[in-house]
Amino acid sequence: MSTTEAGPSGTSEHREGMLPVVESIDVSQREDLHKLRGRSVGLMGVLFLTVTGAAPISAMLFNTPIAVGFGNGIGAPAGFLVATIVLTVFSVGYVAMSRKVTAAGGFYSFISHGLNRELGMASGFAMVAAYSVFEVSLVGGFAYFASLKAAHYGWHVQWYWCGLFMIALICVLAYLDVRVSARILGVALLFEVITLVVFDLVIFTQASGNVSASAINPINAFKSLGAGHAGGTAIAAGAAGIGIFFAFWSWVGFEMAPNYGEESHDPKKTVPRAMYISVIGLGIFYTITSWAGVSGYHSIDSAAYVAQNQNESSNVRNTAFRRVTSRQNLSTDNLIKLYDATDNRSMRNSIVDALAQRPESAALEKLLNIVKYSTDVEVRSNAIRELLGKNDKAITQKVLDLIKP
Repeated sequence: MSTTEAGPSGTSEHREGMLPVVESIDVSQREDLHKLRGRSVGLMGVLFLTVTGAAPISAMLFNTPIAVGFGNGIGAPAGFLVATIVLTVFSVGYVAMSRKVTAAGGFYSFISHGLNRELGMASGFAMVAAYSVFEVSLVGGFAYFASLKAAHYGWHVQWYWCGLFMIALICVLAYLDVRVSARILGVALLFEVITLVVFDLVIFTQASGNVSASAINPINAFKSLGAGHAGGTAIAAGAAGIGIFFAFWSWVGFEMAPNYGEESHDPKKTVPRAMYISVIGLGIFYTITSWAGVSGYHSIDSAAYVAQNQNESSNVRNTAFRRVTSRQNLSTDNLIKLYDATDNRSMRNSIVDALAQRPESAALEKLLNIVKYSTDVEVRSNAIRELLGKNDKAITQKVLDLIKP
């Protein structure tokens, strides 16, 4: 015999014989727990928090080239289309679970409720470990690029200060009202979308002759890039699985929508809508933008060549750059500006070599600043070597003063 009745506050349960079985949990309705602030964000707020987790501009800049050059080639946009369909089907079940369980625990809450608390705890610890490792990598990446960007404007900041700043900022935003984070992320997402939309419009208007419908043919998503030639260089064959993997990887973060159920207006409606809009909206956006990406080349072999030969292309640029910096008609001030404008190690080493040959005091001052502030060990060591090679006692003493503990 099965009967349904109201359980403790925020739960609904039915009985199978004498055993109670909890059907749903809504933490937002409970009064006996310390909760996050309810009804803080609406549909747009949850969308901003969710979609920015997937980082659309990062997905397009980093995942698409790999999918094209090492995966399914012309079928990369179709891979995003297939992923959209699969993840939409997945979302149907995920949304059904979110309607049953409204809590900030995400997968932990679902697994604990659907299977048992032990498995839920195990999954929770696994996610804490995974997110912690991922966060460390993000802090390191942010610190590195922020330090380089600051140096571009003449501000020499050690990388670890940038990393500590990021950690402090995250802590402050996590402590403050979720609405503050939603607004900040909303602005960031707006700039991401505008940037990519401008890119799409430029490609589809200026390179319309390269646009091919085969890029969005779902069958091509499962076809590997074939071996070929471009610019006299061989192109290695790809594997369709790689392209499809990176297509799915581009949605990582969208699954966070149920985590905001406790803080949202009417979570039973807001969370499902946010899920479907983010999955389908990102899918359409990814498909169009990746389609624009491959359409920017005259052929898919050309696109694959660029993706597969980034190091070789970089070497060509470095050789040309060394020729430019070695010319005496390039002023010392311009050399210094070029150093600050690039974050490429080889290019910076070339500039250090060129500055070491210049007699101006500005060149010496720049080399000493590189020794003092550079976070790149190789470039810094090169500057030290060039300065010590001048065999000038005054310069040697300045270098020793800068490098001493």
